[in-house]
Amino acid sequence: GSDYSGSLLNGQNNNFVTDDSLIITPSFDALKATISTENRTLSLDGINDRVSIPNSTSINFGTNDNFTVETLVKVDPNQLDLGNGDNDIIEKWSGSGGYPFVIRYLRDSGKIVAARYDGSTSASVYSTVSLNDGQFHHIAFVKNGDTLQLYIDGQLDGSAADTTSNSTQNDSALFVGNRNDKNHFRGELDELRIWNTARSKEDINAFRDSKLTGAESGLVGYWNFDEDSSGSTVIQDIKGNLNGTLISGQSNHITAYADQDIDNDGDLDRIIHNGDGSVQLSRNNGSSLIEQFGIDNPFEGITLKAGSSIAFGDVDDDGDTDAFAVNADGTVSYYQTQDGLMSRVTGSDSPVDELTGYSDIMFIDLDGDGDLDLVLKDDLGLTNYLENL
Repeated sequence: GSDYSGSLLNGQNNNFVTDDSLIITPSFDALKATISTENRTLSLDGINDRVSIPNSTSINFGTNDNFTVETLVKVDPNQLDLGNGDNDIIEKWSGSGGYPFVIRYLRDSGKIVAARYDGSTSASVYSTVSLNDGQFHHIAFVKNGDTLQLYIDGQLDGSAADTTSNSTQNDSALFVGNRNDKNHFRGELDELRIWNTARSKEDINAFRDSKLTGAESGLVGYWNFDEDSSGSTVIQDIKGNLNGTLISGQSNHITAYADQDIDNDGDLDRIIHNGDGSVQLSRNNGSSLIEQFGIDNPFEGITLKAGSSIAFGDVDDDGDTDAFAVNADGTVSYYQTQDGLMSRVTGSDSPVDELTGYSDIMFIDLDGDGDLDLVLKDDLGLTNYLENL
């Protein structure tokens, strides 16, 4: 086979070689699913991007039905749709009659309101904290008997009496990031879940930082927005019943991110692969994530292949996190970390400098020798394996 080997760092002889005749099973996607640490979020532009999920009796809660609606939200403080005082995050309402639940962002205060309405009486609960700090926050809206509760980041932040008495049901779709193409929300969402039970504080905190299987008791809808950004505009319901549709935005509005300690300081930094192929890096200073620019972001100015991952791992056994990525033109780039600073390696110093025609990439120890091997999917969907010797 072809030899794409090269000394990676500090004179160590960590080399990658490939055999052109090697065919790997299971498929690349099946392998990736077993080891992926990457997450994806729904990114909405606040202009016309939105998701529509069909109406169903399972989420169309009546006056006396308990429920929980929860999601992760990152608010963009610069909302663009100024037609109303709120920008709508979750909306089971088209604009007429009652509604079982809505969650809205209030621009002037930066706070959240969760509400329901029976056609004449509205019952609302407001957050006491603002969420316009550019960070992800977990929101849970709970109806528990005659009480409405609003949890922010796992803590009860507000409660109010549910004063609705007439029907709260409607035939509206469930809208994400808008209200029937109005009041568009600008920001990111992840892990939208709807339950037909009133989740307790303990229930909420037990799962708010982890993914679900879809088989949990009481779960009636689950959208984790982990779709491949190069695929269709279908937003899958992991429960299998209520797939949504991404409207106006193409599937590149799914943004991928991974948390990795790239500077070896013990804190997880965040690398965001946007739908347009650009990459943002935010370093964790121990208390917050600070976006990096210029030479401090080795990915600045490059465009990655849509739907691809960035493969992170300690390639050269020096204790630092290195990376490989597939560029938009199908070539592969190598990023090496030294003294806490990651930078791109090119030319003969890169073991992948001559590779081209690929669409995705990952690290996995395929041969069980303790070294991370590089596995790539080519443009034909075939799986290629570069062994780390």
